[in-house]
Amino acid sequence: MEKGRTTYLGMNPAPSGASPEPYGSRARVNQNDSYLGVDLGATNLHFILVNKMGKILREKIIPTPRESEKAVEEIIFQTRCLIQKSTKTVGISVAGLVNQKKGIIHFSPNLGWKNLEVIKKIKKYFPRLKVILENDANTAAWGAYFLIGKKKIKNLICLTLGTGLGGGIIINGQLYRGVSGSAGEIGHIILYPQGLRCNCGNYGCIERYVGVNYLVEMAKKEIIQGRKSIIMKLVKGDLKKITPEIIAQAADKNDRLAKNIWEKMGKNLGITLSGIINLLNPGMVVLTGGISKSAKFFLGELKKTLKKNTFSEPLKRVKIVTVKKNLGAIGAALLPRDNY
Repeated sequence: MEKGRTTYLGMNPAPSGASPEPYGSRARVNQNDSYLGVDLGATNLHFILVNKMGKILREKIIPTPRESEKAVEEIIFQTRCLIQKSTKTVGISVAGLVNQKKGIIHFSPNLGWKNLEVIKKIKKYFPRLKVILENDANTAAWGAYFLIGKKKIKNLICLTLGTGLGGGIIINGQLYRGVSGSAGEIGHIILYPQGLRCNCGNYGCIERYVGVNYLVEMAKKEIIQGRKSIIMKLVKGDLKKITPEIIAQAADKNDRLAKNIWEKMGKNLGITLSGIINLLNPGMVVLTGGISKSAKFFLGELKKTLKKNTFSEPLKRVKIVTVKKNLGAIGAALLPRDNY
């Protein structure tokens, strides 16, 4: 992964102050076709260039601009920096409701963007490339199907655990989008009616009980109410510095509050996942995203909940795996090659 100072290979548009070099001046020599995936997250923009086998050739992570227009400009610029002459496609993934055919982000709750035309703007700068837009959980599901399931597990569910909870569904080896393209919004299954308000406007969505905000809010609430925890020591008394990573560090030190938070999160996820397994009978469930890196703290409770609430036969047949790779970006790179 490239870190530190960026070497710009493209021409305008470029971030203010950048000095672009002519395209291709440092292009990596590669005889095989390559594919670029862009994961447009609430926190970071993650770019991954892969070969036909999904092997990462180049990678770049930068903070996501809060303004939509600046984010699109950054995608255009970084794409120029990373693509090669062998690059055939660019896939862009984003959390939220998207119109794949028109290349429009209808609504991205965690970014706060509505009705943003993306593909038309980007395609203008890359006329020779196939450029597509897709929901991030769908691209993660395709990445899981290609890399983890090796295209042999034909029925697969992918859950992206991060700021929210996304879901992608593979049925009979095909990405399932539903009638309007919004299938897989697992994060907005209601877990607790009249529960916490979600960014989507509803109440009690499961993503409000497993995502980053939930974990942090739980820790803050318990500490304010007087619960003892080494979390306070880890953040030097500043509650604003509490993150899922800090809670994971505390759990690793056997902190009871931290372990309770992860266990509650695992139970919440298990309740929802049991219903999904009963409904779809997948051969594999893949957990990915930033929160999945702490799976060792919540998998036990999740599996216990699954055992209690899931039919025995589908539970015996499903394999649950966690993946640290950015399947969203890798899947975004490969999806336009395989599905468009």
